[in-house]
Amino acid sequence: MRNLTQAVGHTFRKLKKQGKMQQRSQRRAAVSKSYAESEPEMSESEEEEPVKGRSGKRAKTRAMSEEEDFEMLDREGEDEEDDFGVIDKEAIQQSTRSREKPIKHTPAVSTRSAFLAHHRALFEPLLPPNLTNVFTHMKDGDAVIPKKPIDTPKAIVATLKDYQLKGLEFLAWLVHNGANGILGDEMGLGKTLQTISMLAYMKENGYAPPYLVVCPLSVLSSWEAEIKRWAPSFKFIRFHGPTNERANIKKRCLREKFDIYLTTYEQLVAESGWFSQKRGWRCVVLDEGHKIKNEKSNVSNVVYGIPSTYRFILTGTPLQNNMQELWALLHYLYPTVFTPPTAKYFFDSFNLAKGTYNTSAIEHARKLLDLIMLRRLKSHVDLSIPPKEEHIS
Repeated sequence: MRNLTQAVGHTFRKLKKQGKMQQRSQRRAAVSKSYAESEPEMSESEEEEPVKGRSGKRAKTRAMSEEEDFEMLDREGEDEEDDFGVIDKEAIQQSTRSREKPIKHTPAVSTRSAFLAHHRALFEPLLPPNLTNVFTHMKDGDAVIPKKPIDTPKAIVATLKDYQLKGLEFLAWLVHNGANGILGDEMGLGKTLQTISMLAYMKENGYAPPYLVVCPLSVLSSWEAEIKRWAPSFKFIRFHGPTNERANIKKRCLREKFDIYLTTYEQLVAESGWFSQKRGWRCVVLDEGHKIKNEKSNVSNVVYGIPSTYRFILTGTPLQNNMQELWALLHYLYPTVFTPPTAKYFFDSFNLAKGTYNTSAIEHARKLLDLIMLRRLKSHVDLSIPPKEEHIS
């Protein structure tokens, strides 16, 4: 009888928790709808200019009120599974439908389609048979641009090591093909420098800013120092601080334009409305991007909803044979291919609870990663020549 009572109590608590999560999702959606209906969508040019006059004050008040409402709703879920809370599947699917809408300034869309069509044989085996129609309207052809040697961007005052230059060439190859990818070098090989070099390359080759870099708080200062050291001409802003300080940062962002916006995952969640509504992110970089491996977490949902032309993940953590975590990363990089309905294939391929281990699926995943991910180990590269600053007279 005691065991039965405990079981009933556990079930009741679980149902109660699910009910709270559903109510929270509904209230959050209601808040978004009410604010969206209260004001027409601003154009990109309007968002970049300072807001003036009484109407500007009202818009600012509404925006701040919406953020406060979201923060209040988020606090209700602080006892959930991770530090950022958990959102139910319905909310994730709603966010997915939103982020699958076409985004502005995307000449990359056509080249990305050609890239996907050209490499269809690597993507398709990871999709359920009834969902491969995503490739139907994609045309393969000569649009896929091959890898080619490139020079260090002029804005970078460093001599890149050979393997770092190869890393830059790989990232530039993805950019030219409208593709997204992963830089998975072992820690200590200079992923930050390679990424800053990629952003400099993009800026010098017509892929104009702004760029958003999201990183853990523990490396925020390191990113600042690296940008100042290796790309001193880059104008960047550190988006981090308490609520009142963030309000001042947002005011400054209305007055000034920056090449790089540098923030943390916690701040991204706290200011999700601002980051998702700001138009024109050319590129979003997730440092230690394996933090979105739980596709149900609040941080993952927020990251998924940030519109951008290009998306890159940096991680020194090797991707183990965990298909569930891999799906979360692929879903972020290619959301129109790895849609929520495709998740079940990944989950069923590797489920320790059910004792399933699909070696064929894991091999297909490895082949796809060989295409969109670059990973080198210290034991495999030449570390003898350190990067050095170039002194220009």
